[in-house]
Amino acid sequence: MSINANPFGSDITTDDIVDTLSFFDDWEERYKYIIDLGKQLPAMNNEKKTEEFLLRGCQSQVW
Repeated sequence: MSINANPFGSDITTDDIVDTLSFFDDWEERYKYIIDLGKQLPAMNNEKKTEEFLLRGCQSQVW
């Protein structure tokens, strides 16, 4: 699998995300939806949890 391939087998565009999030009335509902999506992701391999993949500026550690 290439580094840019979606691990879930489908292409998701920015427009898809905007369309989905536009159904929610406020930022809290959007936030909860995104958190719920994250909980459905498969566990990340520990080999990927490196400084190279770490997202800066997040309150939690996010890779």
